[in-house]
Parts: sequence; structure tokens; C-alpha cells
Amino acid sequence: MSLSDVASRGVKLAVPSVRVRWRPGTGSLVAFWLPLALYLAVAWLLVLTDGYIVGDAWSRVGNASYVLFSRDPHLAAIGFVWNPLPSLAMLPLLPLKAIWPPLVSAGFAANIVSALFMAGAVRVVSKTLVEAGLGARMTGLLALAFALHPMIVLYAANGMSEAPFLFFLVLAIQKLLAWWRTAETIQLASLGLALAGAYLTRYEAVAASLAAIGLVAGRTFVQHRSQGAAAARLAAASDALIAGAPFLAAFAAWALASWIIVGSPFDTFTSIYGNTSQTTLSADYIRAATGTGFAAVAYLVVQVLVLAPGLVLVGPAVILALARGRTGALVPIALLGSVLAFAAWALLTGKSFGWLRFSIAAVPLATLVAGLLLLPPRGRPRAVRSNRFLAWDVAGGAALAGVLLALPVAFLGMTDPLVGREEASPISALMHPATAHSIETTEAVSYASNAARFIDQLGLPDGSVVVDVAIGFPIVLQSEHPREFVITTDRDFARTVADPTAFGARFLLVPSGQGYSGLDALSRAYPGLYATGAGIGEFVAQFGPSDGAYSWRLYALSAPVA
Repeated sequence: MSLSDVASRGVKLAVPSVRVRWRPGTGSLVAFWLPLALYLAVAWLLVLTDGYIVGDAWSRVGNASYVLFSRDPHLAAIGFVWNPLPSLAMLPLLPLKAIWPPLVSAGFAANIVSALFMAGAVRVVSKTLVEAGLGARMTGLLALAFALHPMIVLYAANGMSEAPFLFFLVLAIQKLLAWWRTAETIQLASLGLALAGAYLTRYEAVAASLAAIGLVAGRTFVQHRSQGAAAARLAAASDALIAGAPFLAAFAAWALASWIIVGSPFDTFTSIYGNTSQTTLSADYIRAATGTGFAAVAYLVVQVLVLAPGLVLVGPAVILALARGRTGALVPIALLGSVLAFAAWALLTGKSFGWLRFSIAAVPLATLVAGLLLLPPRGRPRAVRSNRFLAWDVAGGAALAGVLLALPVAFLGMTDPLVGREEASPISALMHPATAHSIETTEAVSYASNAARFIDQLGLPDGSVVVDVAIGFPIVLQSEHPREFVITTDRDFARTVADPTAFGARFLLVPSGQGYSGLDALSRAYPGLYATGAGIGEFVAQFGPSDGAYSWRLYALSAPVA
């Protein structure tokens, strides 16, 4: 009995004690530990063998590292531009850098976290299909196809936030489907926690959360209509409140903390380092890559169908599901479909880069829809075969074929630089390590490493070098003495930039100013600093060519700043 029954009937609710036991077995071995081993192996090849480090993932390691190892360690150093959960999940790993420095110096903590979350997503997908009533063999086949999907493997291994985001999304689907079958209040509470986790990982979770809360309210209202409109509305509101309260609490708490500490509730939209600033700076590139208007819509459709060609069956699947009483099929379609719709809206309104990874929700969507279509229609014994159910059988078989077809199709799409703009390079690094070339790793990481070693050898005291870690995080994370830097998350950073000598700084470390590095705080405070020293600094060293996009210059402060 759900809380909605309590609200509408006034009955007493008996809550049984629940004991959860972890029993490692065949299911957990195949659906968690083996995928985890694969993902960690691919991560090792990418980062530690081929030297391919994803900047976005590495910067999240930086956000976690500043909380513990900066000159001014504090929890708010995790930052408010990006959602905090991926960096928070890395915190327990970072003290181990004393034993194995690549956790931070190569950002491998992010790869471990993404591998764990994606292996967890595989396990949840498998469990969801089993709980829905799908047989073990078909569940295993679909879970294997999901686990081996090239997009899933890559984003399990590369340290990005897609892995925890997918984990919380499929967990929310599992809990909502469980409530759909049992009406247990505990499933609604678990759903709410999963939605909160998704929001603390990615902002796209707003769409999935609204879809989930809407489904809960709608289903409860329909089930209680016989008790009258007022009772049905009360029941729907009570169930929606249970499902939505954790998400709303996470939303409000994160916005309030950001507002109090940095002065803006949604820093990703207002910060010069945030998504809005980056997409504005890259608007010409985005339009050239994705097109505009109808061309952009076509680009989005291609992205989705490259990752999940079986999704052409979503429309027929909805019709068949409703006709056969499988209304639970609406759950993955609503939650994951809303995320895809959010991604489409963001691109079409100029708020997104239109990366292929923004369509990754299509992969679990195709898998779960296929699994639900492969279930026998309600009222039909498994042994019965008749023309009445032929359409369902054909749809299920076609959906399964689409899931399997996605593996080669996605791989080909991801290796196409026009479609897989972020994915083609790391796949090339995996397949052709001797000839692979990544500007991000061979230049940005190399120059930053040289800068870190040079500065470390100076033997400077704490707070000697001012650097904006929104751009310069690879330098600080590769340094053996991170406390020698005054960084963006330090509470006296703005004052130090305004008058560095007054706060004991001796050097300024400034990027070339090309592209995103033009947002650097020092470059904005002192125009011309990289080229000339802006009258306040004496050139000390350069790391990379003078006109390089990822180059750095170190200036010694020659006089107090007026």
C-alpha cells in the first residue's frame, strides 16, 4: 500500500523491517565485476599507456583535490559551476595519491569512479529486466549488449560524468518500475534519492525528474479516480511529494549554497567559466559542426540513431505496450526520452555543444524498451503462439536486433569525426597507439608538466605563484607542491589577483589567451600580460611555443601593482 492510500483512506500503514544483504553470485559477477574489469583495463590503456587524458574529467579531479590539498582547503573549493557529485565521489581516492600519484597527476581517480558507476549501471539494467520478468538468457544478452556498447565502454573508461548520470537514471527507472508493480512507498522514496543523485551529477536530470514525478502523479490519480476527484488529487499529490522531495531538496540545497558562497544560485549560467560562457565563445564552431534549424535537428537524429538504431521502434513500442497492458514501458521512455529532449532543446537554443555524449541516454533506452517488448503480453501463457500476439513478437525481435546492431553502427559513428567529435580521437588512440595524436594530451599535458616541474624546482614557499585553475589545473595537479600556488578556489584569490605583491605572491602564471584560455582571470585583470608582462612582470620562462594554443609563460612580479 502506498502513502497515497493513507492520504485518501486514512488507514494505518504497517512498515515491515527491511534487511538488505549483499550476496555475490553469478549475476553480480557477470553484470558488475566483469564489466568493471573491462572498463578499468580500457581506462588504463587510454590514460597510462596511450597518455590520453580527458580535460573535463581531469578538471573534476582538480575540484576534488582543491578540497584536500590546496593552500586553502575547504569544501566549497569543489566549485559551483559543475554539479558536485562526481568530484565528491573521488574524494576517498585522493589521499592514496601518496602511494600512487597518477590518481591526481594523471586524473586516474576520475577513471576509477566512472568505471565503478558504469559497471553499476550495467548491474541495475540487468536487475531491472529480471524484476520485470524477462528470462535469464535474454536478460544476459541485453545486459551484455549494453555493457559492450562502444559508447558505454568509452564513457565508463574516460572519467566523464556520463557514467554516474546513467547509473542514477537507470536506478530511478528500476525503482519507478518496482513501484509501478507493487505500489510500495519505499520504492518511491528510493526513486526520489536516485533523482537527487542524478541532479547532483548533471543538470539534465531536471527533465527526467519532472517526467518521473509526472508519471507518479498521473498513475496514482488514475488508480484513485473511483474514490472521487478530491481524493485522487490528494493521493497523487502525496505520492508525487515522496518521489519529488529528495530531488527538490537537492535542487534547493545546491542552489542555496551556490547563492550564499558565490552570489549566484546557478553558477553554470552566470560564471565566466560556465556552460553559457563557453557556448557563447564557441558559437561559430558549434554552428559549423551541427548546423542550425532543420540541419541541427537532422544532426540530432543522426546522433541518436547512430547510438541506438532500434529507437525507430519507440512509437510502435508505446502503442503495443499500452495495447497489451505493459504500461510500465512508459517509464524508461519518459525518463530517458526527456533527457534526449532536453539535449535537443539545449542545442537548438544555442546552449549546448551538441556532443554525441549528450545523446548517450539513447543506449539504455533502447536496451530497456527491447527488454520490455520481449516480455510476453499480459494474459498470454508463454507456450501459446497465435496471430493475435504476432505483432508483439515481431516488435520484440526487431527491438533486440536493433540493440545488437547498435554495437557496430555506434562504433562506426563514433570513429567519424563529424559525428563523434569527442570520441574519434580516443578510439584512434586505443586502436593505433603508435600513430595516435591528441593535441589535448601531447601539448596541453606536456607543457603543463614542464611548467609544474620548473616551478617545483624553484623551492618556493606557499602562495608564491598565482594561476587560474579553470585553465591551469593540469599544472597544479602535476605539481609535487600544490600549496605553492594561489588558485581560483582560494578565498583570497580575487584580492591576490588585484594586488599580488601585497599578498605575498612572487610570480604570475598566464596562458596564451587563445580559445577558452582567454577567460583566464589574470589575462582579464592585466591585458597583454602574456605578450609583454603588462608592465608588472619580468619574463622568466615559457612552456610551449609562443603562439601555441596551450602554451604558458611565467612572469616574476617586478613591482607592486598600482
